[in-house]
Amino acid sequence: MAKHSHWHNIRHKKEKEDKKKSKLYSKHSKNIIKAAREGGGDPEKNVALKRAIDQAKDDDVPKENIQRAIKRGTGELLDEGEMEDIIYEGYGPEGVAILVDATTDNRNRTSSDLKYVFSDYGGSLGESGSVKWQFNYLAVIEFDKKQIEDIDWEQLQLKFMEAGAEEIMGVEEIKKIRADKDDYNSLLEVIQKYEIETKQEGLKWVPKETISVKEETEEKVENMIEDLKDLRDVDEVFTNLE
Repeated sequence: MAKHSHWHNIRHKKEKEDKKKSKLYSKHSKNIIKAAREGGGDPEKNVALKRAIDQAKDDDVPKENIQRAIKRGTGELLDEGEMEDIIYEGYGPEGVAILVDATTDNRNRTSSDLKYVFSDYGGSLGESGSVKWQFNYLAVIEFDKKQIEDIDWEQLQLKFMEAGAEEIMGVEEIKKIRADKDDYNSLLEVIQKYEIETKQEGLKWVPKETISVKEETEEKVENMIEDLKDLRDVDEVFTNLE
């Protein structure tokens, strides 16, 4: 019995690790697909794609997975089913606005999965445009202050502004840069030039205004976000919480 239990635990642990690795590979593939779709398949001309590829390599994503993702992004590979980027809109507990960024080859599956989670938390999916108007789609980069200890901050801010930065925030530990989505590659060029390791980078849905809710509701929303992120097609989740 003990031996059976031992092997059961090993198998369960391996299945969990395999699932985690599969999710990680899928995330990197989606990032590469999106970058290639928006800026082309040449990493020498598409900074976002180059960074997505480098990040995938850092997590040991196989070369064939990376090449396949690039081809899917450029449209060269169609036999696996066409991938779509879709923004799903809805409301969670206490009317918290939620946007779900998904990449899918099956809208019905994704919609069904999302409806289940929204319903489980007392929320609901909305029609297109019902929530999105409360957000701006921006290029967002965040990095730790210690990353720029040896860099002239005023000069760096000037470089970011020349690259299109509209907001530069963070007087303490975390620096945040926001810009129009079309200036994303220009911001990444500055990041690469100064060899800054980012905490977060990408095109994000940023709320125009944020709301505060009770601690109990906030915890419920956080749990809902985790459940949404566990879905196979979901890339990111955005809310208007503070």
